[in-house]
Amino acid sequence: MSDESKRLEQAREFWARPPRQRTLTQLLETYQTGSFGPEQTATVLAERHQALGESASHSIISRDDATMSMLATAQQQLKATATSLPLRGVPVSIKDLFDETGMTTLAGSRALAENHPADQDAVALSRLKAAGILHAGRTSMSEFAFSGLGLNPHVGTPPNPFDAERITGGSTSGGAASVAFGLA
Repeated sequence: MSDESKRLEQAREFWARPPRQRTLTQLLETYQTGSFGPEQTATVLAERHQALGESASHSIISRDDATMSMLATAQQQLKATATSLPLRGVPVSIKDLFDETGMTTLAGSRALAENHPADQDAVALSRLKAAGILHAGRTSMSEFAFSGLGLNPHVGTPPNPFDAERITGGSTSGGAASVAFGLA
C-alpha cells in the first residue's frame, strides 16, 4: 500500500468516527504528525458527501469540491507555516445566513434568490478563511432562522443523522447535520 493510500485510509477512518471521537485537537494533531493532511480530508469529505446523497445535499446545499481540493493541496504544502494558520485544513461548513463574496445569501428562502451576490465576506467568515479553514460548503437552515425546528420546504430539511424519525432541530440544522455526518 502506498503512502498516499495509507493517508487516505487514515483520513477515512477519522471522518467515519462519531463527532465526540473526532475533535478539532485530534484533527490538527494528525496534520502535524503527517498521518494525513488537508488534501486527504478534502478527498474524504467529497467521498462522504457523494455516498450520503440526498441526506448530504439537504445539509450542505452548496459546495465546490474543486476549490476545496485546490485549497487543501496548497495548505498541505504550507505545513511549515502551520502556526500562522491556526485552523489550517479544518473543514468548516458555513450557515447560509453569512455573506460570502460572489454568493447570494439565501437565508433558507427562495424570496432572496434574485438578490445580487455579496461583494464581500461577512466578518466572521473572513476571519475563518484567514485562519486557514477548508470551506466545506454552505448549509441549509430554517427560513430566515425563524424556527427552532430546522425545517425547510425550499431547500430540503436536513435529516437527523442519529434517528430518521426525528428532526435535526434548530435554525442551524444543516450545520449540525454536516458535523454529525462527518462532512465538516
